[in-house]
Amino acid sequence: MSDVEQKTGVVTDVRPDKKNDKPKMYKIIMHNDDYTTAEFVVETLREVFNKARPEAFELMTTAHTLGKALIVVLAKDAAETKLAEAMEKAKTGSNPYLDMDRVPFLFTMEPE
Repeated sequence: MSDVEQKTGVVTDVRPDKKNDKPKMYKIIMHNDDYTTAEFVVETLREVFNKARPEAFELMTTAHTLGKALIVVLAKDAAETKLAEAMEKAKTGSNPYLDMDRVPFLFTMEPE
């Protein structure tokens, strides 16, 4: 009991401040496809996710080999924003092999 509680007889209920709780984190995952060029994938990772060329190339190779690659882990709002940016680039980018009605280049997000 605090000094104030002892003097006044009033006990306060202290609850954890939800604002100080860590935000739930989300993984952004890139999925492999057989149509999007390696150059376009690396360019997207560099432009949207600020990856250096060697890291972008490694992530592209991982997705190609394993079927998917973990790109980044972010708070929900940031992850949603980056996911939307990446998918917009996939739809409107300069990849010559894309059929604009069907975009095979895919990023998803899931809770960590």
